[in-house]
Amino acid sequence: MKIVWHLLHLWLFAGLAMGQSPGDLLRIYDHDIPVGEQAGRGTTIVLDILQDQKGYMWFATSKGLIRYDGVRYDHFYRRQQPRSIGGNHVRALLETPDGALFLALADGGMSRYDRYAPGPQSFTNYAHHPYRDNSPSTNALYTITRDPTGILWMGGENSGLIRFDPRTGRFMTYRHQPGNPHSLPDNTLFRICPDPDGTLWIGTRQHGLVRFDPRRAQFTPYPLQDLIPTGYESENGVGPICVGKDARTIWFASYALGLCALDKRTGRIRVHGVGDVIHRKSELTHLLHIAEAPDGVLWLGHTHQGALLYDPLTRLVKRLPLTSQPGTSLEVRCIYFDRTGMAWLATNRGVIQYNPATHGATLGQPGSGKAEPARSALFDRYPVRDQAGRPIPGLAGVQQDRRGDFWLQFPDRLCRYDTARRCITASYAYPAALLRAGLKHIQVVGEQVFLLSFQGLYVLRSPLGQIIPLPLPRHDPGSEALRKADIGDNITPDTLRGEPLLWIGSWEKGLFRYWVNQQYADQVPIGPGQLPDRKVLRVYRDRQGTVWVALDELGLLRLDDKRAFRFTHWLNIPDDPHSLPDNLVFDLTEDHRGTLWLATGGRGIARVRRVSGKVVFDAFGTFPAGPAPP
Repeated sequence: MKIVWHLLHLWLFAGLAMGQSPGDLLRIYDHDIPVGEQAGRGTTIVLDILQDQKGYMWFATSKGLIRYDGVRYDHFYRRQQPRSIGGNHVRALLETPDGALFLALADGGMSRYDRYAPGPQSFTNYAHHPYRDNSPSTNALYTITRDPTGILWMGGENSGLIRFDPRTGRFMTYRHQPGNPHSLPDNTLFRICPDPDGTLWIGTRQHGLVRFDPRRAQFTPYPLQDLIPTGYESENGVGPICVGKDARTIWFASYALGLCALDKRTGRIRVHGVGDVIHRKSELTHLLHIAEAPDGVLWLGHTHQGALLYDPLTRLVKRLPLTSQPGTSLEVRCIYFDRTGMAWLATNRGVIQYNPATHGATLGQPGSGKAEPARSALFDRYPVRDQAGRPIPGLAGVQQDRRGDFWLQFPDRLCRYDTARRCITASYAYPAALLRAGLKHIQVVGEQVFLLSFQGLYVLRSPLGQIIPLPLPRHDPGSEALRKADIGDNITPDTLRGEPLLWIGSWEKGLFRYWVNQQYADQVPIGPGQLPDRKVLRVYRDRQGTVWVALDELGLLRLDDKRAFRFTHWLNIPDDPHSLPDNLVFDLTEDHRGTLWLATGGRGIARVRRVSGKVVFDAFGTFPAGPAPP
């Protein structure tokens, strides 16, 4: 989907000029969308957002379904036709791997849109029928999702948990069974969130958070009564749920407690308190959505405060500047990150497109006739000075952490730079051992600052204000090798069976797997199907979790088995135009589509693709300035 950048800051109000009623327009950052007579009058509320496999943006609204291709809008609403959408109030969207789009409706059960079927409106509708066994148990759905086996799950008003198998077309419903502690404790479900382990996390109206194991057909409640303050016992509902990227934390919003985190392993619930009932002025204000950004920051949709950014580590909360009018109330019901990293926010006043990189947003208000662009800039200046106001010379490296602060590498010290206050707030002198080893550069990984040297790896222990060697046991072969290794820009975080680890590449010592909790290292062996050489130039982990290793003049490797260290190895084959173009690969990166690109020593850049299950390489060499490769 192609979106011209300047349209983010430009609004076209042709609809108003032609005399259309402001109440019949849905504002989406650069155009007005007429919603049609049949959809009804009044404010259009956007409830959910989805980008499909082809790049189209879909918006679930209170007046039908809208598809946006970057230029044109297509509006689907209830018509007097046999295959039109089943209802105008669309609450949730889901796309399946075959490209079908499923809709949870507030007034029509479930609808399935088939883009490949003939006709302008190709919907198959599944409405509740009181005299049919094979139908959804309610027409008032709130949520829909899909588990790893392909089964669809839905929930709504007094619906129970609805199971739908797209292959057979059969419905089944799990309901509360009095006297059965393993049954569903509440029949009204606000949110269903799939876990990669195959289970479902369910937010109920009156019985908090519930875990469902489809294999055992067993429900496990996580009661919140002991945590809820006195006088707020009726606020036992749970709305939005988000499975953390660590696959261990379940983030959810309790109406009484606000933002909470459940540790799946221990069953312990930690209350973070954002949006809790005590600190809000009205019982109708609460969190509506939780999304975790790649940097670990939580984006929270709120009923009155718009969108909030919350850092779980520092517990700092920041409100996004989505509107320039002080005191303006904005309701954010969904936050969706597209393939480019752009954030799309579904609100009670249309859709906002927010660029986290430039902190620029544009919001269109129905009936206002103008847009409200947030402040943004291409460049900003951060003066680096000492306490006396003098510039500090010798800046050799810069890294940015999750909080947005900079870490600055100087010849004799490491400094932390507060970007909000625009000053240095902490300084750490290098130990003598690091100066003797020869500091190469710094690298921020998660919340850790690493200092890479010609002889080993150092880490900042910020609570203690000390820079120490990476903790490693004595007399362990892998750890001893890492202790003396020449470390490049090659620290990559990963997990293996839930345990955090680091992949560390070095020159002449090879590749290491460092277990963060146990604090020891395994040196990846050399042999057939494993590493062919120990001169590692680059280690890179892509969005799918695959680890890639580039060697000096020995091609590219993909780590297929992280426990047994099994690799797939690619080398240049002169007669094969789709082989690795050069055996010297300096760097790897992904574009916004998730495509992997290589920087080679003598053949320019190369693109990595999969064709019929086989990895092929497209070499682009060097090319003049102009359009990027297709």
